[in-house]
Amino acid sequence: MGGEPGDIHIGGLTTEAGATCTQPSATLLSSPVNLVCRLEPGEHIIGYELTAPSGTYMVKL
Repeated sequence: MGGEPGDIHIGGLTTEAGATCTQPSATLLSSPVNLVCRLEPGEHIIGYELTAPSGTYMVKL
């Protein structure tokens, strides 16, 4: 059986110039907001990593 959604951790946050982000929660679905970003006008790349115990399955929503 797979893990629970709360077992999925979000981390490894990276941003480029013009983007500043904070991470209010370390686990997915433990908070209604996982990333809060302030963006200057233009295009931005924001990276993050999702990790979960072996056997945990995810679906892209």
